[in-house]
Amino acid sequence: MIQKDYIMRMIERLTKFLVKILSKKNEGNHEEALSIIESAMVNIFGLSPDLFNTLSDIAIAELLGISKDKSTGGIKCIVAARLLKERTEIIELQENDSSFTNSCYQKVLSLYLQGMLSVGYTELDLTSYYTDINQIANKLGSLLPNDLIFKMYSLHTSLGEYDKAEDCLFRLRDAGYPDIMNIGRDFFKDLNKVDDSKLRKGNLTREEIEEGLKDFINCNSKDDMKSK
Repeated sequence: MIQKDYIMRMIERLTKFLVKILSKKNEGNHEEALSIIESAMVNIFGLSPDLFNTLSDIAIAELLGISKDKSTGGIKCIVAARLLKERTEIIELQENDSSFTNSCYQKVLSLYLQGMLSVGYTELDLTSYYTDINQIANKLGSLLPNDLIFKMYSLHTSLGEYDKAEDCLFRLRDAGYPDIMNIGRDFFKDLNKVDDSKLRKGNLTREEIEEGLKDFINCNSKDDMKSK
């Protein structure tokens, strides 16, 4: 109960700052919006905004304590990701540097995914943050790194979004992701244990599972034949 109260307080604090940030952003007052974002980072985390700009996504997650306490560390990652998303969108409006903003969006997405997978989507309503994840992933498209695609696969699987998880698997297979063939076989094997109603919600049928497994394995076999 204490843990859930802490998570809710974090979200409430974020929401109060977001109201101010979005107001300034909509007015076109970008510098003031950025200033509020920096104040939020100091107020919520007690950390310098420069740390969020310079540290890697993994380092930020560790700094926020994700390895010590998954739930509280996870929600901190989600809150940080939301603030960094607003910051990146404003920078994107101000500057014409897609390479910089794309790297920022990758950091945001990584923090979101680390947070979501740690907190657990069903623990509380994280719908708006999940929407952010999909939007950023779609925005990055082919620029999405394999490690983030794998985290997307893990999140989709945990949410029962089996069709989306399958799409991630095929992308990872085509990219030669380590041990992906075993991961894929286990995925399709586990799907056969899922009841029909959950499969329907996940937009897959028994026939599609069988066909998906064949396509997943056969493509690898064809590639092996070509290399010989």
